[in-house]
Amino acid sequence: MRYLLVDQILDLAVGDHIRALKNVTASDAFAVTRASGHIVLPASMMLEAMAQAAGLLVAASWPDAQPLLAKVNGFQTNAEARPGARLLISARLAEARAMEGCALSASAESDDGLRAEATIYLALVPFAGEAQRDEARARLMGLFPQIFARA
Repeated sequence: MRYLLVDQILDLAVGDHIRALKNVTASDAFAVTRASGHIVLPASMMLEAMAQAAGLLVAASWPDAQPLLAKVNGFQTNAEARPGARLLISARLAEARAMEGCALSASAESDDGLRAEATIYLALVPFAGEAQRDEARARLMGLFPQIFARA
């Protein structure tokens, strides 16, 4: 991941679901100003946050493989998110084939209701070796120690 759009993991059940938080700010590097003058987090970045949360669930569930975004189906968005919004990002494992890939249903909600939803497909790619796996695990432990320190 070159950038992280998940601010906090609220709940993660290995092999089942994740709930995470994304706080939208005006200074967010991915916020854009629309012609109306409103600053928003575009729908594409909400989708990215959903895919990242799904990837974190998969990384915790299959620690010997790295999840890579393979496909997105049925992406729908109701509204872009404005600064001050707290997006609750949820992903639930719908189908999994160990060491092949998985499908997850994902959504982004705020106090105003559902913002976006999609089915996200992640490929499971084996690490090139133990050193690469250990480096990835160390990065995840640094970002989310409460989740990945026990994996």
